[in-house]
Amino acid sequence: MARARRAGKRQPNRSLAYIDGNTVRELEPYEIPRQVQREKRRQAERANAVKRNRQRQLVIDAGYMLFLTAAVIITLLVCMNFLYLKAQVQSVNSRLTSAKEEVMDLRVKNDAAYNRILTSIDLEEIRRKATEELGMVPAGKEQIVRYDSNQDDYMMGHRSVSR
Repeated sequence: MARARRAGKRQPNRSLAYIDGNTVRELEPYEIPRQVQREKRRQAERANAVKRNRQRQLVIDAGYMLFLTAAVIITLLVCMNFLYLKAQVQSVNSRLTSAKEEVMDLRVKNDAAYNRILTSIDLEEIRRKATEELGMVPAGKEQIVRYDSNQDDYMMGHRSVSR
């Protein structure tokens, strides 16, 4: 160590120097006051910097945790709303499907009843009852009034009499 010092080389991170001589039997370190003060100042600055960094980190961590908590809550609310709306849509779709099935059943029943009524009508029987039982006579050509219409389901126009 003493040789390294004599050669002009410095040992890094050493704040202690050794005295070597004929009166000293043991190596006894002594502290150099300036270096000790610098080292203490550096350590205090490091400790303060570490303390400030930890405090900043706590503030950042608290803000970040608050942000993450808010983001998670908002995400959960959006997901719950989505699931609620999806359930509502499925409910409406199932009611719509059942209503369509009911309409189809009613159409089938209505068509069957209509066809049954049409097949049960006997026009010859009606003509016979009208002429024989009720004394009706068929209309003559002079009694028939014809209407001209361009539309199939609604009649509106002029009256023309054919004779």
